[in-house]
Amino acid sequence: MSRASHTGPPEGPPRLVCRCLGVSSVRIACAVREQDLTTVEQVVDRTHAGSGCGTCHDEIHEIVQACRGESVRDWARFDNRALCRDETQRRVEASLDFGVLPRLARGHFVELVALEGLRVDLHLEPKRDAELESWIADRLRRLVCSELEIWFV
Repeated sequence: MSRASHTGPPEGPPRLVCRCLGVSSVRIACAVREQDLTTVEQVVDRTHAGSGCGTCHDEIHEIVQACRGESVRDWARFDNRALCRDETQRRVEASLDFGVLPRLARGHFVELVALEGLRVDLHLEPKRDAELESWIADRLRRLVCSELEIWFV
């Protein structure tokens, strides 16, 4: 078991924790530290993270523990990261499929290449277009999480 510093970030790269409402680990950790939150219920009340389906409650609990310097079991951290990765990928793919692709001009296509934490790598066809890339990035940030880092590769 490992311990996180009370003042340091939660372990691992920043990630999307609440997929329903687009709340990141960074926002949750800031709220926990700044408002001295100690329970999942307090985090839900103050950030609204976890007020949708509730799938992220275990991960919110982990962040609270890590921010408070309490030990977090390795198996819990592993399970939370796996669920987070899978759910975030589904959320990004659905947003691309239903919120971006139908609005692209005929002949244009965008696909998810990689996802790591809050970083999303996309491929755009048929060519690079700064205005279109900006629109896609803004749209994904509105649909998924305002803190996403969108890269076109």
